Amino acid sequence: MESSSPQRAKKLLSALPYEEERIPSWALSQVQAVRQRVAGNVSPYTDVYGRAGQVLILEQPTVQTVRPLYEDLPPPSRHFFLLQIADPETLPPAAQVLLRSVVGDDADPQRFLAAALLYLKGDPSGEPLLQKALNEDFASLHGIDDHLVLLQLAEAFPNSRFTQACREYARIRGGSYFGHSLYNPETGEPIPRPFPPAEEETLWRTWLTVYPNHPGADDALFWLTRTLEWQGKREEALVLLANWLADPFGDGDMRYVLRRRLLLLLDSGATPSELQAFLDRHGEHPLAAAVRYALAVRFAREHRYDLALQLTENLALDAVLDRYPLLDGGYWLDDWDPVPASRTPLQPKIQAQRERWRQLSRWQAQSTPQQRYQLAAHWAAADGWRNGYLWLFNQTRAGGLSGDADGSAPPQPASSSSLSDYQRANHHAVAAELLGSVLADPTAPAHLQEESLYRQVLILYRQYTTYPPEETAAIYPLPGFPPGVTEDTSLFDTSLPDYVDPGSLSYSYFLEAKALQDGYARQAIYAGNELLNRFPQSRHAGDVLMALYGLTGDVAFLGRLLTQFPDSERALEAALELGPVSH
Repeated sequence: MESSSPQRAKKLLSALPYEEERIPSWALSQVQAVRQRVAGNVSPYTDVYGRAGQVLILEQPTVQTVRPLYEDLPPPSRHFFLLQIADPETLPPAAQVLLRSVVGDDADPQRFLAAALLYLKGDPSGEPLLQKALNEDFASLHGIDDHLVLLQLAEAFPNSRFTQACREYARIRGGSYFGHSLYNPETGEPIPRPFPPAEEETLWRTWLTVYPNHPGADDALFWLTRTLEWQGKREEALVLLANWLADPFGDGDMRYVLRRRLLLLLDSGATPSELQAFLDRHGEHPLAAAVRYALAVRFAREHRYDLALQLTENLALDAVLDRYPLLDGGYWLDDWDPVPASRTPLQPKIQAQRERWRQLSRWQAQSTPQQRYQLAAHWAAADGWRNGYLWLFNQTRAGGLSGDADGSAPPQPASSSSLSDYQRANHHAVAAELLGSVLADPTAPAHLQEESLYRQVLILYRQYTTYPPEETAAIYPLPGFPPGVTEDTSLFDTSLPDYVDPGSLSYSYFLEAKALQDGYARQAIYAGNELLNRFPQSRHAGDVLMALYGLTGDVAFLGRLLTQFPDSERALEAALELGPVSH
């Protein structure tokens, strides 16, 4: 930290405890020095508790004595500071003095929160300000970043326009504006939405027209785009999401979810033709470069590398991210205190990706079994994900390939192309399809057949054991295998644990997990059997049998390795895994 730049030092300091008594004594002086060096602006809660305590113990508070304790805090900390001093059941005198001072400061963005805290503690001095915010100027409420305070205001002013909008919102979505469970706690089943998607779309559009500046306007936009997706109107959903990221409204608490929803559509949720339609109709959109890049990545996944290279020529995506930081993935790493100048440029990563596409294009152009295998091996490699990765995710896509960032399950079935789009977004699935084409080619030399079978086992093992389960489930079954393999119980059929109760709410999840493990294991065992039957002296035998053991937990694979391949480099590992043999 001592040798870091101020920006990097702030990030490192944010990982330390806020309270100094929790920092080891031997490091405290250095930490204090670094905090002073970066002007104390370390995190939104820097010294908040200590300063709140100083306010609360003042016996004869005045504006002159309490105001500096508030103004010396960095702006992102002041909201939390006011909540802290207003936390006692009875408002302390010093807190009342400071809150009234903030209410009277027309330039302070926290004046509406201060008015709310005063009113909720029985001090009506800020009521005129609140009445205006709750009935006319909804944008003033955006600075109240505490749903409990908003809920209390809705209860205190039941006839306000703000509260009426909350009730209408809850009627459309179901549940409450301030809280809603997506699943029935007794059955575990999704709670049905009150309206069909088409009707819900109309209701959200009307709500947004009537209450465009409500704090929940960004939440309503999210649900509007979901209803569009459920109806197959993904291009329209893309437009609305891109519009919001370029020109946001509402209180902004949905910014992460809206951004992620856009990226998931760009990555796999929308079809390439829908992305192309967006560009055809909205080519001048501020975020068009992001859509163009996403379409290029989608073309690369389909091995249309020349088109991908054309679309990313002179892309200038970094300029778009600098101008519209809500689209930038790096923004969330330092959300409380963004430093745009510290953003890591994407262009070097995209340029490296373009170099990969050039090499893949050269292999594809020759269209021989050897070159198809080279393509497959490149995609199957540990870094093969770089070939088709949407760098806008900034390495944060894990677990979200087919998942809903909000946890909501669409009431309509996914499009017929979903599986293939999800598979193309995963480098193992792309490789599996290419390997299958090599194995199906009667002109492919024997050594390529052997290597292809080995890689099939390897990518199945690596996908199931090390990649996010949501993504592993989304791309199942992997392509490139004969039909019926995943249903062949003679290959593998695991049992459910004894403790699983068929009558429990979790029973269906155990069944899904079993089906997924069985399916991956069966495909891998099929490929492994083919390899060992056709190439009984394969140098990959040890690796294959250890991978099958890792997938299934079946020690028979270890025994087979030790019996048939005692000289394998993996034999000692298998013996140690198997443990001592009892006589």
